[in-house]
Amino acid sequence: MEVHGRVIVITGAASGIGAAMARRFAREGARALVLGDIQTGALEALRQELLTAYLRSGETRPLEV
Repeated sequence: MEVHGRVIVITGAASGIGAAMARRFAREGARALVLGDIQTGALEALRQELLTAYLRSGETRPLEV
């Protein structure tokens, strides 16, 4: 699946398959990742990891729904 330049939404992103998908899509050049999970601590850790490894430009915005 081609993800370069696309906006990707992942629920359950804090661990397991969701986290693996987030890492892969970030590595493959997704334009934006919208990540959600009830495990807020683990989700924040993933956000920091992705920012450190893959952020090219732009911003991050934590949201509560």
